[in-house]
Amino acid sequence: QIKVDKIEMVTKTNNSAPALKELIKQYLEKRGYKTTEGAKVLGKSGAEHTFDMLARRDASFANHSIGIAVVPEGDEKTRINFLHNCANRAYDVGLAGCVLAVGTPLSSETQRLAQHQHMKVIGADEVQTLITEEPGRPVKFSELLIFQNKGQLVKALENLNYRVEQDVKVKGKSGTEYNFDIIAYDDDIVTGHRLVIDFLNAEKEL
Repeated sequence: QIKVDKIEMVTKTNNSAPALKELIKQYLEKRGYKTTEGAKVLGKSGAEHTFDMLARRDASFANHSIGIAVVPEGDEKTRINFLHNCANRAYDVGLAGCVLAVGTPLSSETQRLAQHQHMKVIGADEVQTLITEEPGRPVKFSELLIFQNKGQLVKALENLNYRVEQDVKVKGKSGTEYNFDIIAYDDDIVTGHRLVIDFLNAEKEL
């Protein structure tokens, strides 16, 4: 078994699946991820889910993993069933979200389902373009396991190519406004996610 702290699944549909998988692998490795093919992850239900590839970036305080599954082309029903299957597996394993790389455009209904399930959709042509792009700057991993102040943490996040905002106010779905010390955004089109960080300054805040 491979233990993962946080994983995000990338699924792709293309007639030349092995070639597309290799492009995505190269793209992720340029961004500091290590890849493992045939990775197995145990879900909360006890079911074991196999990913064609698991890409993991170990950054001590900000680990992130992406599961990659190869799926065949098919009609709309096949794709909708696949999206439902992805959503179920994502929930069982505790995925942050899914990225769908598609060889041919999704139908409007399938696209709406993907958006409803918070899945990212990337076309095959877009993947080909992405592989030629270099990261904005090289990823630098922090050697610190304990940070003495907020400045050290912010620097470590920026070295991982996170865009950091401090003292942020965010309005929730209920309309309630919340304050966070730090929100760190990974704006990458494939690995994009965000981290929300608060600092406890007194024992009573626990």
